Amino acid sequence: MKGYQPRDLAVHGVRVNAVQAAFWCTPFVPRPLRATLLRIDGRPYPAYNDIKDVEYDLGRFSAVVQHVQSDPFAPPSRCYVRVPLAHAAFPPECFSPPARETALRDWLTRRFHAAAKRAGGGELLVDLPGQHVLDRSSVIVDRSAAAAGLPGGGAIEARFTVALPARGRSICGEWAAQIFSETLPRLVHEALLHESTDHSALMAHLCSVEDQQAARSQLAGRGLVAFVADGSVLPRATGASDRPMDAASAVPFSSPPSLRVTLPVPNAGSLTGMGLPRGVTLIVGGGFHGKSTLLEALQVGVYDKVSGDGREGVVTDRMAVKAASIIEALEGGASALLLDEDTSATNFMIRDARMQALVSADREPIRPFITRVRSLWSERGVSTVLVVGGSGDYFDVLMLHEYSPSDATAAAKDVAARIAGGAPPESKADRGMPPTPRRVLSAPGLTAGMKTHTGRASIRFGDEPELDLGGVEQIVEHSQVRAIAEACLRLGGAARPIDDALAELEASIREGGLDVLRPGWRLGNLAAPRMLEVGAALSRLRGLEVEGCVGGRG
Repeated sequence: MKGYQPRDLAVHGVRVNAVQAAFWCTPFVPRPLRATLLRIDGRPYPAYNDIKDVEYDLGRFSAVVQHVQSDPFAPPSRCYVRVPLAHAAFPPECFSPPARETALRDWLTRRFHAAAKRAGGGELLVDLPGQHVLDRSSVIVDRSAAAAGLPGGGAIEARFTVALPARGRSICGEWAAQIFSETLPRLVHEALLHESTDHSALMAHLCSVEDQQAARSQLAGRGLVAFVADGSVLPRATGASDRPMDAASAVPFSSPPSLRVTLPVPNAGSLTGMGLPRGVTLIVGGGFHGKSTLLEALQVGVYDKVSGDGREGVVTDRMAVKAASIIEALEGGASALLLDEDTSATNFMIRDARMQALVSADREPIRPFITRVRSLWSERGVSTVLVVGGSGDYFDVLMLHEYSPSDATAAAKDVAARIAGGAPPESKADRGMPPTPRRVLSAPGLTAGMKTHTGRASIRFGDEPELDLGGVEQIVEHSQVRAIAEACLRLGGAARPIDDALAELEASIREGGLDVLRPGWRLGNLAAPRMLEVGAALSRLRGLEVEGCVGGRG
C-alpha cells in the first residue's frame, strides 16, 4: 500500500511495530511437529519422545527437544533453539574481544529469562542469573563445524526447559503446539535478535565487563591485590539480597589519598580509586562501620558485575580466596587470603603470652596465623587482607569510620612503638612455611552419570551424605554449584594429583566451554566456578579417597 508506515502495536504487553507483530504472531510450528503433536494428543506421556532429537525449522530459527521428561511431575524437558548469526544480526563489536562475547551471552540469558517470565504460565523456563557476569551454558555462540554452514558462519544457541503439558498423565498436544508456535517464537524475537535490543544498554553492559576485566588484569603489574573505584556502592539492599542499597542511603566509597591510584581502561578511559597493595593489609574500625562490607565486596571482586550493581569498580586478583582452609587454598594456587577475624577461631588467629605460658608450644600443634602471615608473603608471595577488631599484632592498616576509609598505617606504627604488647617473642619467631602437599586422588567414589541433587550451597551424590559448601563463600550462584557437581563427577575417577586434575579441567573448559563437563547433554543451567571452588568441593567429599602426597609446593 502506497505511503504505508508500520504503526505501533501492543503485543503481549510489549510495544512493537506491525512488522515485528507479524513475526511474533505468525504460527511457525512446522507441519511435521504439529502433525506429531496432534497424533499423540491424549496418548500416555512417554509418547512425547516422538518429538525428541529432531531439529525443527521454525522460520528464522530452529528448535530441538533434546530430552523428554519421564512424566508430568519429573524435572522439565530440555530444549534449545539455534538462531543463525546472520539472522540474530548482532554487530561484530559485540563479539570481540572475548570479554564482550561472554558479556553478550550473559545479556541474552537475562533477556531470555525476562521474556519467559513475562510470558507467564511457567511452562518455559530459562536459568536465572544473579548480579555477576559469568561464563554460562544457557546461551552459547556456536562456531563449530556443524554450525559453520549456517548464515553468518554460526549460530546463537539458547537452552531452556519446557514442562510439556498434560492432563493427568495424558498428552495435551494442542497446548504443546501453542508453546512451540506462539510462545517460543515470541521469546526468541524479544530476547535473541539485535533488532529487538536496546543497543545502547547492550553496549553499556559489554563495555562495563570489558573494563572490569581490563582493570583486574593490571593488578599484579601494579603490585596490587585489589582495587575499589571511587563512587562504588558496596552495601547491599538487605542481608538476603545481592542488589545494591539505594544510592540515596548508601555512602559512596572514596579512597584515602595515600592509596589512590588510576587504572586505564578501554571504554571509560580510566578508573580512580583505592589500590590495596600486595603484602599484609589490616582493615580495622568500630563495629558496623563497613569493615565486613568492604571485605565482602573484595571477595566477589574476582567476578565481573552487571551494570548498575554498584561494585563494577571493585576488582580483586582472580586467585584471591576467602579462606575456609589455608592449606586447601594454597594447594589450589591462591594468590591472596581474605579473612575476617569475627568468623575465625580465636586460637587460629593468635595465642597471647599467658596462653603460651600455660600451654607450651610443644603441646600445641596449631600454629597461630600470626606466626605464618609474614612468611606467606615473603616466602610464597601470598598476600593477606584481614578484617580485625580484637588484635593489634598485624599492621599495615586501613581504618574505616562511618563507611569512609583512611590510611592508618602511620598511626598504627606509632601505637606499636609506644605501647608494649603484640605477639610474644615465641610467636614472633616465625618458623617459615612448610611445603604445601600435593594430594593425589585415589579411589573414585563417584561415577559418571551418577544422580545428583544440588542446593544453593550443597550437593548430594546418589545416596552419599550431603556435601556442604556453605563455607566456600565465593560461590555466588546455584548454577556454579551445578557445575561443581558435574566437575566432581568428571574428576571422580582421576588417579592423579588434584592440582594437575584441576589444571587439565580448566584447560578443557577454556577450550570447549562448560559442555565438556557432560558431553552431549547441552545443559543450560551451568555457570563457571573457579577451580579453587571445585578443589574445595573435592576436599569435602567423604566418599572420595585421597592417597598421600607427591612432593609439595614452596
